[in-house]
Amino acid sequence: MNKHHAITVLDRLAKRREESAVTLKKALETRLEDLAKVAIDVAQETGGPSGQVMAGILREKPNPTLAVALHPNIPEETVALLDLAEEITVQAVQHYRSGSIANEAIAHRNRYTRLSQQGRYQEAFEAISTAVRIFDDLTKLQSDLQPKLRSDLAEALRHRAIALGRLGHHEESLEPARQALEYQLAMRGSNDPNFEPRLLADAHATVSSRYTNLGMRQDALKHAIACEEIHRNLSREMAEQRADLASARHRLATCYQAMGDLVNALVYARQTHEDYLNLNDANPDAHAPNLARACTLLGECLADSGRWKEAREPLEEAVRLRRGLAAEYPERFEAALAKSLEAYATFLNMQGEYQQALAHGIESVECYAKLAEQNPARYLPRLANGRMTLAQLYTDDNCFFDAVRVGKEAIKNYRALYASNKEARGADLAHALRVLSGPLLMSERWLDAEAILQESIGLWRGLGAADPGQYRPSLALALDNLAKVLNKLERFPEALESAEESVALYREVLPNNPQGLAANYAIALMGLAEARFALERRSDSLDSAKDALAQYRKLYGEYPGVYRQGLSRALKAVERLLALGGDDAGAEAIRRESELLMESLTHSHEETQGG
Repeated sequence: MNKHHAITVLDRLAKRREESAVTLKKALETRLEDLAKVAIDVAQETGGPSGQVMAGILREKPNPTLAVALHPNIPEETVALLDLAEEITVQAVQHYRSGSIANEAIAHRNRYTRLSQQGRYQEAFEAISTAVRIFDDLTKLQSDLQPKLRSDLAEALRHRAIALGRLGHHEESLEPARQALEYQLAMRGSNDPNFEPRLLADAHATVSSRYTNLGMRQDALKHAIACEEIHRNLSREMAEQRADLASARHRLATCYQAMGDLVNALVYARQTHEDYLNLNDANPDAHAPNLARACTLLGECLADSGRWKEAREPLEEAVRLRRGLAAEYPERFEAALAKSLEAYATFLNMQGEYQQALAHGIESVECYAKLAEQNPARYLPRLANGRMTLAQLYTDDNCFFDAVRVGKEAIKNYRALYASNKEARGADLAHALRVLSGPLLMSERWLDAEAILQESIGLWRGLGAADPGQYRPSLALALDNLAKVLNKLERFPEALESAEESVALYREVLPNNPQGLAANYAIALMGLAEARFALERRSDSLDSAKDALAQYRKLYGEYPGVYRQGLSRALKAVERLLALGGDDAGAEAIRRESELLMESLTHSHEETQGG
């Protein structure tokens, strides 16, 4: 006879016979911890006295530990269990008020912090999840302490969202982040004495980061703005809040940067840089790392805006600061140095200083490789990304063999990461495969380029099935690259199919992020023009080239230093197609525009370089 059946028989007999109730009590007393959950299930099913009997046992011999364990299992709406639910709640509250459970939750939260710092993200997630569960139970049980516990629960939920994000569970991470924000907003709305505006700002920042990881840039920006506004108000009252304001402005700048809003990105990057310069003057030991981070961001935003001459100084300063920090505290700052070296290498590459770019890129990868050997869980993703950057540097220096070699090393890293966490690393692998297609295409290894692009596209399609909005731009870019490869293979109908799908995808997503996607859309239109021309569809090809030219004219009007070459290519393509179509006057007008563009390059070189 199993336990459930035995308790059911005794429960039913106890309804009718007093001596059977005594037998039931003895049976439960002897093995209460083993039989308690079974007895609860039986009482819920039969409406019998098992619940009342257990309540009596616990009143006679309190067992707070068992009460805490049973509390989540009590369906309070079941009449037969009301006495037991009341007794268990009383004993659980007494146990919680002893402070031991609250201290346990705090210990789990502290352990989460330490594990996160070590890159042990799965263990960190388990620790903070335990803290969330305990704080949640405490909040439900302790009405007199609920306000303070609600704040603790909100913070634990916020960190649980961060932990999920580190594991790549970006969609799942949004819910606890929202819950944390809702708790903070409710506390503010009720004038809760435990409410802290700083924690509300942190909750907005975490939600912003979750939306960023999901590609929901407008939502991310909204919460970044809210975070910055709170810190700005706090900084008026308390000077010590200026560091938090600088951090909030840094986040806001990166949101604008991700959206392609280079004007606002640069405004906030400058403010962040100025904030940290002032903070660093007062306390360099505390703020040199943040100043280096702000220098990197400012340099990137200046370079993105075509202000190359201005960009050099902050990027160089970031490397200088982080070299000093890494020399003194290598375990803390070597990764940051590697990141600055990578950013500076990318800048030098765009300036055509290929050898210097390669030197910095190689040094960056060497730093990441050493760190990844010591802590692969934390640094292997950064090593893989650094290798992909280095592969691009080799490609731009026409060192295609080295580009393929380093790119394959990065792909190997990404495949290992993907095997351990497909949800988190699928996009990274898909991106790396697309980047590797570049040097393969340039070295005329077209079949190899096609193979890895097909794999990349397959990954993007799989990711897009779950979240089409986030991954369509990446799929569009890979399809555009594939169209170019298929053209080289003279598989013109397939090339046209890929090019048309790429352009169609861009048209779908462009309204969501016009500034961030306009340049790639223009490139895809040029690819479509090429694919149509290969099939002798010259009129259609001209239409696509004109559309691309219109895009480049807009881009050039905003950022001439960045898009002059793209505009020049589009002008030449339209001129050629007009001439082939017999429109000599139209071709001549475009040719004159092209000549004026080249003259402007000569006459405004210094202005463009210096901003």
